[in-house]
Amino acid sequence: MYGTRVIIAEDTLRLAQVEVEARKLDLITCVGKTEPVRIYELLSRFGKLDPTDAELREEFAGGLAAYRARDWDEAGHRFEECLKLKPGDGPSAIFSKRVGMLRANPPPPDWDGVWHFTHK
Repeated sequence: MYGTRVIIAEDTLRLAQVEVEARKLDLITCVGKTEPVRIYELLSRFGKLDPTDAELREEFAGGLAAYRARDWDEAGHRFEECLKLKPGDGPSAIFSKRVGMLRANPPPPDWDGVWHFTHK
């Protein structure tokens, strides 16, 4: 769904945080669940993160913060910058598309930023 190889939940990251580098991806609910789960992309072993991936992670975090704040222009810009750093980055492409959808059809005032999956 995110165009990445390994996605882990926050609980897993908490257990492995001294061993791995990860990028926060999203806050989601899965089919049949009501409690949101924060998910992360596993990037590398701890301390072995490639400089481009480190820059991508920071830019993506800025985009994610703008996305959660409903700043569609800033979020869109940040995710496009991510795609310039790493063309074909699945999560950045997904969020860039999602921002376009939300810009065209803004979520309700009580939107909590959780992405609800309706199928597996």
